[in-house]
Amino acid sequence: MTGRTAKAAVRELRLEAACQVRESLDPDIVEEYRLVYDKTPRQMPLIEVWQLLDENGRAVIHDERNRVYVVVDGFHRVAAMIKADIAWTDVDITGQGQLVDCAWYALTRNATHGKRRTEHDARKAARMALEHPRGAKLSNAALGEHLRVDQRLISEVRAAIEASIRVPDAPPSPPARRTGRDGKSYAVRPREEYQRAGRAAAARKLNAALVAGAKPAPALQPAPEPVVTHAGAVAGNPVLFTASLSDPALRAAEILRTARLQVAAIVRENAYLAEEWTSAEKSVRDAEQAMKMGAVVACPACKGAGCRRCKEGRVLARAAASIGGAT
Repeated sequence: MTGRTAKAAVRELRLEAACQVRESLDPDIVEEYRLVYDKTPRQMPLIEVWQLLDENGRAVIHDERNRVYVVVDGFHRVAAMIKADIAWTDVDITGQGQLVDCAWYALTRNATHGKRRTEHDARKAARMALEHPRGAKLSNAALGEHLRVDQRLISEVRAAIEASIRVPDAPPSPPARRTGRDGKSYAVRPREEYQRAGRAAAARKLNAALVAGAKPAPALQPAPEPVVTHAGAVAGNPVLFTASLSDPALRAAEILRTARLQVAAIVRENAYLAEEWTSAEKSVRDAEQAMKMGAVVACPACKGAGCRRCKEGRVLARAAASIGGAT
């Protein structure tokens, strides 16, 4: 118990939707609690309630004698007591206030006890907190701490709410302000601005990596030209067909491959870019393969003059490029 106790009629306890964080009651849990109330009711913890006040701060009374108590924790237990025909019970009064205050406190319950929260329960709690007058002004981190959920979940639910109420072609609104965990107020940029800033930072990081990795060839002593080989067979005899990496198509393919791997590494460090990269990566891979298939392949016999082996070598090179090469 954290407050004072009082006697209350079970059927007169206020069950407000604004204070119910769970998506629904579990009938199996209700039945399990009913059996406990039938046999050993003292084993069950007290229902946690708030005393309801009006806008003037006075206690709300019904029947001219009984105070109104709003359930903030224990919806399964109330349902079990009604099913067990229990008329009166002791309640734990942990606070008092208007309904909006009761709802804000109820959002913190069931995080560490009772039936474990489901994903749907956590999302409903996040949505209710963001729609609450107090929660709308708090940062994702502050709300996550209040609800005891990951702040990334708060961010996802907030983005879904903002997307559902955004008016097409509406002029940009001034930056909102949210209160952080330290109690200070901060200006918040729209989500799109964060995404643009993240993409710009990723592009700068990629450009720096490319520049750092670039190694110019010596001016007077060029390095030996590397080759790519494709194994084939002409009239039953194995033949190696070669394509020089000085070929523009293969150089373009290698540049695409290097860029693709470096972008993939950046995306792994910045999860919010994953959605955009998933759709773009396939296009980059397709372009890389198209460049490989356009390379000029020569056989050792005619050095690319156009003999039968060259023609068959080009076919083999295209086949090899279509089934492998990219990592």
